[in-house]
Amino acid sequence: MFRIYVVNMFDNCFSHVRNMEDWRPGDDELDHRLRTGLKVAAIENRAGNFEFPNLKNIEEAASTVKSLPASNTVSITNPPKKASGAYPISTFTYAIVPHSAPQKGFLQQFLNYAITKGQVYGAALDFAPLPKVVVTAAKSAIASL
Repeated sequence: MFRIYVVNMFDNCFSHVRNMEDWRPGDDELDHRLRTGLKVAAIENRAGNFEFPNLKNIEEAASTVKSLPASNTVSITNPPKKASGAYPISTFTYAIVPHSAPQKGFLQQFLNYAITKGQVYGAALDFAPLPKVVVTAAKSAIASL
């Protein structure tokens, strides 16, 4: 169970939710909230600290991944206590790709770009960079398509 510290969470909340013209293509939820001024909540992590969703805190959660199983399943939600500044409800963004895709080569190129050179654009979109161990596992998964 997570404890939440609310910081003016509901100030103007409903006007922003109803006003979808504020939403831009490519917005993720955090980007939209930050850009429109919608307030966010600090969530208590395992270390007992209340942390906000920001790149530094999400990166700290992601940095706890040291290895991945063969299935590549990994969770950075509620990371260990030693990640004292980690945002506890962080997650990775996944691409679900069929192995039998007719444009497999194009998909492999795009996905490889997204996990390597494309990472430089992530911060501007409020995406933390992937840890090296995750990139390595993703490269193997992409090659197996």
